Amino acid sequence: MADLVKDVDDSAAPGAYGTVGVADAAKVKIGDIVRPFFNRFDRDKNGKLDIQEVENVFRDLGEHPTPDKMQIIFNELDADKSGEIDFEERVARRLLLLAVRSSGGR
Repeated sequence: MADLVKDVDDSAAPGAYGTVGVADAAKVKIGDIVRPFFNRFDRDKNGKLDIQEVENVFRDLGEHPTPDKMQIIFNELDADKSGEIDFEERVARRLLLLAVRSSGGR
């Protein structure tokens, strides 16, 4: 994350963000990187990940949690307790950024 913030900060002229800070610009950059991975796991293309789709993220990372453990993990990730994780939920970005790093960006 620090490298992304530095990349964003170094690539812009002073004041280039206007009222948008470096942290916000980094968030946008991370979103641009992570969005394709989110879309890859969003099998039904509804803009949200259900428990099966999140389980697929873990499988892609080589992890195979038990159904009970997967439910616990999903409940922790589902910040708004809607039963789905949308892209804007902070944990979705973190989870998928982990997938990006683990896959080597493939």
